[in-house]
Amino acid sequence: MSTAISKTVSYLAGGDTTPDWRYSNLLKQYAATQGNLHQLSWRNALLVTLQYPAATHIKSKDSWTRSGAVAQSDEHRIWIWEPIYDTACPRCGNTPAYHDKLHVDCEYHERGSPEHWRTDVVGTRPAPYFDVAQVAGGTLEADDIQSPLEGIGGKALKEICCEMASEDGYKLNTVDRRDLQDSLGQLRRSAMTLQPIIDIAAVGLPSEALSAVKYHLLADYAASGDSYGYTDEDETIAAWAAFAVGSCIGYDESHFSPKATFPVPLGGTPQSVEESLQAISETTDSYVKRLQQHAQRRKRNIL
Repeated sequence: MSTAISKTVSYLAGGDTTPDWRYSNLLKQYAATQGNLHQLSWRNALLVTLQYPAATHIKSKDSWTRSGAVAQSDEHRIWIWEPIYDTACPRCGNTPAYHDKLHVDCEYHERGSPEHWRTDVVGTRPAPYFDVAQVAGGTLEADDIQSPLEGIGGKALKEICCEMASEDGYKLNTVDRRDLQDSLGQLRRSAMTLQPIIDIAAVGLPSEALSAVKYHLLADYAASGDSYGYTDEDETIAAWAAFAVGSCIGYDESHFSPKATFPVPLGGTPQSVEESLQAISETTDSYVKRLQQHAQRRKRNIL
């Protein structure tokens, strides 16, 4: 598993020499997997992409069994890194048993009883998982078969993006594409109030909504810097995170504007690729969770 991840990261790091369609397709598959399984780390999302890219909802065999479902075949297991939970040292994060080993620098256990330490992730282990398409029978819950953003269409997505942008202090406008020199969006500040403004080209739904996701993320990057602007790396993360968010809703590349771009390569070194994949994973997860909160709020208001 570690070898598969390392080889894939090395391949993605070697994309400086004109990435071909395989490179782009791998990233699209990864982003789609990360969107469908947004709670997974980038390493596990990459492992799922390499083994079963069509996965939408995965659980361990025991978890499916508790739902009354049965995995159809052990031959199609999806191996991922499963977290190990145990009593963890507040200082070094290791178990009490770890402190009994020789040459361990941490002596925190001598200051207090491990009985009062909290439970946390102390490591990982390979574990087989199965997708919902690989199980049969049982009474599946809605969370097992539905997207976390089930029922959100382009109109609702754009409206929620407007709400979220407003919460963050931005104003989101839809403008004529000709005013943006054929671009899909731009960031600027109001000449009067200096309020950050996100302009999105009027190209129809759901493309406008997906562009709103990307430029909202870019606005966050721009606002965090000393000068109101963003880097090429920021745009790469925002574009692929928007692709992942779209996949979580059920959109694929065809739902984006033909002018939408998904920058490649991710980086020139394995370390930069890992940093990019981690940023895409964390950005996607936080944005999807926030969209969920707004969607649930809207649903409660309707009911």
